[in-house]
Amino acid sequence: MARLQQEAAARGLDAEIRGRRLQEIAGEVLEMAHAGLERRDRRDEAGRDESRFLHDLEWIAESGVTPAERLLADYERRWERSVDPVFDEYCY
Repeated sequence: MARLQQEAAARGLDAEIRGRRLQEIAGEVLEMAHAGLERRDRRDEAGRDESRFLHDLEWIAESGVTPAERLLADYERRWERSVDPVFDEYCY
């Protein structure tokens, strides 16, 4: 498990364990979580179940692009190696 932790830190969802990519495993785990939250059937005032909270994670698992990789790509390309735009684009 420690090896996977090190590899995931270095390779993100491209890390492998027992011949399987972490991206594939993440997708399977999220499918189970999604199904479980749908079965739980807790709904908000708009009638949406809690599985909606998984949407961002599902996008990451499908695309294989982590938030850190998106930030690095923006830093290298759009922001021309400046960190200043991160404070405008990622403030809460």
